[in-house]
Amino acid sequence: MNSKNRALYPFIGREIKNLREFHHITQEDLSNMSGVNKDTIRKIENGYVDANIVTLMLLLESLGVSINDVGNSLFSKKGTIHYHINNIYKEIENSLLTYDYKKIELLLNNLLSLDYSFLPCSTYKEIESRNLLYKSFVENSLYGNYYKSLDLLFESIEISSNSFSLDIMKNKNYNDLQMRILMNIALIYNRMDIEKSLKIYDSLIYSGSDYEQKNELMYNSINYRYFSWGL
Repeated sequence: MNSKNRALYPFIGREIKNLREFHHITQEDLSNMSGVNKDTIRKIENGYVDANIVTLMLLLESLGVSINDVGNSLFSKKGTIHYHINNIYKEIENSLLTYDYKKIELLLNNLLSLDYSFLPCSTYKEIESRNLLYKSFVENSLYGNYYKSLDLLFESIEISSNSFSLDIMKNKNYNDLQMRILMNIALIYNRMDIEKSLKIYDSLIYSGSDYEQKNELMYNSINYRYFSWGL
């Protein structure tokens, strides 16, 4: 760990700073509002120290965040990086419904200009994985670059699932993001290698996916067998 960044949870201090600046509040203002020493606020925001529970309550309540639900309330609060990223993702998902891949490309560029490197490792990896998934949609549908799209999808799943291999997929549990990535890999393989595509569909049917996903996977598997083998 960097000697200048000793806090165990520096992302909390960073989001407190984002919220403070969003509301145009200085550290001195926040100190007066909360009763927390200005130098303590500076150290918390810069990741030098973690705030104790009392200090955290004072700071968050001064910024309008309910202590009853700190995680959801803080990270869904307008002005935080979480809030900004989630809003971009909502716009991307809406653009997918209208096949506006040019807008998705612009939104991704906006997202990549944000600094979210301070977020917890698991959150950071999920964002990186999701960004690559959306990039693959742009490469596939806007530029018709199937091979580049496939490379991005594999890069995405490798970030999300460190031990991923096409050869050992059965009986593994995948989260919603991983399922979405793998289903898109299978869709691209429909054009290139139908055997690999069917292998992915068959493996996912036996994974921990929900009932609706299994129905879709079984439909795709049967459908592609029918068209490829004339059954």
